[in-house]
Parts: sequence; C-alpha cells; structure tokens
Amino acid sequence: MGNFVLGILVGWLLEWLFFTYWIKGRSTGRFADCSGLQTELGAKNKEISALKADLNSLKESTVSTTNDIDDAKLTEKRASEKLSKQAKTAEKEVTIKEKTSSTKSSSNKPDTSKSKNKTANKKSAKSKSSTASKKATPKKVASKKSNKVTGDNFTKISGIGPSLSIKLNELGITTFQKLSEIDEDILRDMLEASGAKMNNNKYAMQTWNEQAALAAKNDFKGLKKLQKSLKS
Repeated sequence: MGNFVLGILVGWLLEWLFFTYWIKGRSTGRFADCSGLQTELGAKNKEISALKADLNSLKESTVSTTNDIDDAKLTEKRASEKLSKQAKTAEKEVTIKEKTSSTKSSSNKPDTSKSKNKTANKKSAKSKSSTASKKATPKKVASKKSNKVTGDNFTKISGIGPSLSIKLNELGITTFQKLSEIDEDILRDMLEASGAKMNNNKYAMQTWNEQAALAAKNDFKGLKKLQKSLKS
C-alpha cells in the first residue's frame, strides 16, 4: 500500500516537472520568470509531506495490528500449553488412583493358601492325635488290669462297686486311709473327670470318709453299724 502511494507521488512530480520545464520552458523561454513555478512547487511539496505523513501513520497502524496479532497468537499458544499440561496431570492422577485401587483390592482378598495350609495342618494334627490315642489305648487297658489286684477292697464300703473301686485305684487312691483323708468335693470332680458313672453314689459319697476311717482301723463292726444306720 505504501509503495503504491509513493509511486503515485513520484508520477505526479515527474509530470509536473515535465510540464513546467519542458512544455512551459519551450513556450516562454529558458530564462522566464519562475515565481509561479516556485509557488506550485511549494504546494506540491506540502502535498508530498502530507502524503508521507499519511504513509507513516499507515505503517504505524499496520505495525500495531501485526503486534496485536502476534500477542493474540502468543496468548493462544500459552493457553493451549496450559490445557495440555492440565490434561497430562489429570491422566497421571487417574493412573495413580487406578493403581492404588488395584493394590487395595488385591490386599483385601483373603489368602486362601494360608487358610488351606491351616486346615491341612489341623487335619494332620487330628490324624496324629488319633493315631497317638489309638497307640496309647493298649497301655491304659494294661494299667487297668494291673490295678484290679492292688490296694484295699473298697467294695466293703457302701456305694462303691467293683468298677468304681478300679477308678479309685487309677486315680491313685488305693487304701482306706487315703480315701478317708481326701476331700469330698475334690474326689467328686476327679471321678467325674475320669468318666466314672456315679448315679446314686453321689449321696453315699458323703459318708465315704467316715466309712473309710473305720475300715482303716479294722473296725468292721462299727462299719456295719454305720451302714445299717444309713439304710434306716
């Protein structure tokens, strides 16, 4: 745009020079009065300066518009960069949350292998205990057989039969003296823990200490009197 205007001005100036110096010079002479030409030249110079001012203002306006365009592009670029950064950070947060949720779900899952191992260990322990109890039963039977012939005859005391006297021997009570000294409640707990069937013997058990004391003194007459009084 500026070059176009400048070209027009140069064309006018050449036209004016051609007209004044060539055409008028030939008509009026080479040394004619140049006062009119000077006035016209001053007017043309004013026009040229005005046109130059317009041209400079036009250039300044174009520069300002280009600067505005560059600023707009720069702001747009910065905004796009910010958006891309925000998108990347959001993606990273989502991936971190997914990883943490997956780890939590995996940690909350029950460890079936441990439970299986525990059940297997329990089964093996049960099988071992059962085999050990099976192996130990013959020894118990043998001890029962050996205890049948040891100790005093507790069947002389009312409320004690053959099976119960064997249980007393197994518990370490083999004499009338020991039976007379042991506490009634303790003896009851020991017999119940051993699996002895007490039935009605619980009531007769209250006099076992007294009966056993008479039997330990070989006072069987007094023992019979006491048993008769208990029956009556």
